[in-house]
Amino acid sequence: MALSPTNNAAFLQEVDEAVRKDQLSSIMQRYGRWIVGAAIAALLAFGGYLYWEHRQTVARGEKAEQLLAAFDKAAAQPTAATADLKTLAGEGNAAYRAAALIEQSNMKAKAGDLKGAAALLAQVAGDAKLDQSMRDMALVRQTALEFDTMKPEAVIVNTSRGEVIDEHALTRMLQAEEIAGAGLDVVDYSDGISADLRALRNVVLLPHMGSATREGRAEMGEKVIINIKTFADGHRPPDQVGTALRRP
Repeated sequence: MALSPTNNAAFLQEVDEAVRKDQLSSIMQRYGRWIVGAAIAALLAFGGYLYWEHRQTVARGEKAEQLLAAFDKAAAQPTAATADLKTLAGEGNAAYRAAALIEQSNMKAKAGDLKGAAALLAQVAGDAKLDQSMRDMALVRQTALEFDTMKPEAVIVNTSRGEVIDEHALTRMLQAEEIAGAGLDVVDYSDGISADLRALRNVVLLPHMGSATREGRAEMGEKVIINIKTFADGHRPPDQVGTALRRP
């Protein structure tokens, strides 16, 4: 007796399922241990990555606390602070190394060792692992410390902060034509804009417009959004200023 089309379809489906089960069983018999081993290895690798990422986050927090502690020692315990800062500067993280070198430079400048201070800033300015903005800032400060060694054709350009340059020394050198000129996007506003600077013909003064580009403003806004989103998600913001910032 012939099977109806419906029964034929059901029979073929059962045969197909039986074949697939047999194939799966054969694969598991031949490769089952390898498949299970690969799955376990993948889980272990993922778990190892999560642990490594956690340790990196913890380590960054510890380094930040060590750096802030060294900053606190700088005024009262300069010798101890210098030792701590040298330790941080000798370790792998480029950002903490730069911060430690800059603080050491500040300490040397306050002690009157301008040559030593400029040499430390030169290390930061020449570090290709750092963000270009930090390297530029270090170069500006280095240049400010090296005023007395600048050539007559030199032109000073400052777009960072007015206080990174000794404005009185700059004015004196411009008046004496010891350097060719200056372009200042920022000045020291503590006593208003210097009348002596405004009177000079070899100076261009601007009201802090250096970063006012569409690209610059867009990047600033994106950075703010990323930090807020990261903090709201329960993670450490990438541009955290200090370690005191914690979720409630």
